[in-house]
Amino acid sequence: MMKSAVISATTGRTLLQLLLAGFLLAATGALCPVWGGDAITLPPQTVAPGEVHLTVKLTLPPGHKLNAEAPSTLIISAQDQAVVAVAKKYPGNLKASDFPVTLKVPAKEGKTIIHADFKINFCDEKAGLCFMRDAAIQLPVAVSKTATQKNLQIEYQLKMD
Repeated sequence: MMKSAVISATTGRTLLQLLLAGFLLAATGALCPVWGGDAITLPPQTVAPGEVHLTVKLTLPPGHKLNAEAPSTLIISAQDQAVVAVAKKYPGNLKASDFPVTLKVPAKEGKTIIHADFKINFCDEKAGLCFMRDAAIQLPVAVSKTATQKNLQIEYQLKMD
């Protein structure tokens, strides 16, 4: 069990917190998940209304491959489905050959955020070591009639830290 103290900026009081099996137990007794993946917000992209091509790319570090024996998943969604209508799940056995993923999606004027949520199981081909990585990628999107671009791109380059 690991203890940490957080001091509230508004009251100056110390709150005790416990990190237990991937969850944060706050002094209130509320159980909150602790997420340790990559959270990335990409630079905004602007496209014209109509049919848009959304491409999602995954690049693994050199010498690494997706683990065929452990499921990797990708969930693509838009915060405002009225602006960009996309909600696609790729559960289970994603393979390197599945990337890039390209979808045709309808887009209407407005702003939204497209989310690409990865759960990746991958291995070092030489050492035989396998790893898990979660990533939440956000792409701010504006759909404007003054734009001419019809392509959106999300790229996640997984790096070994």
